[in-house]
Amino acid sequence: MIYHPQLLNASKKHRVEVKNVALRERGTRGLKFDGDSIIGFFNEPSEFTNENITIIDQHCVGTGGYCYLPPDTLQAIKQKFHPRRFKSNQDFASDIKKFVEQGSI
Repeated sequence: MIYHPQLLNASKKHRVEVKNVALRERGTRGLKFDGDSIIGFFNEPSEFTNENITIIDQHCVGTGGYCYLPPDTLQAIKQKFHPRRFKSNQDFASDIKKFVEQGSI
C-alpha cells in the first residue's frame, strides 16, 4: 500500500497487487479484492484472454490504477486488444513517484 504523504486518509492510498506467478483467475481476483493496480512478471501473453483483459481494464479504470506488464507481453497484447489501463512495468516507478507527489497516477 502506498500513501500520499500529505493526505494520509483512505482516499489517498494506492494498493498494488504483486504477482510473481501466472495470472490465471487468482490475478484478477486478487486485483478485485486487494489492489488498485497490478504488477507482475507475466511473460505469457496467452494468459491474457479477452475476458481477463476486460476485467482488469474495467477495474483499473474504476480505481485509477494500471496493469503493469513486461514490454514484450504488453506489445503482444496491444496487437490483439486495445486495453486502456495497461502499461509497461518500466513505467511503474515513475507512476508511483507521481502518486506520492500528487495523490494520483
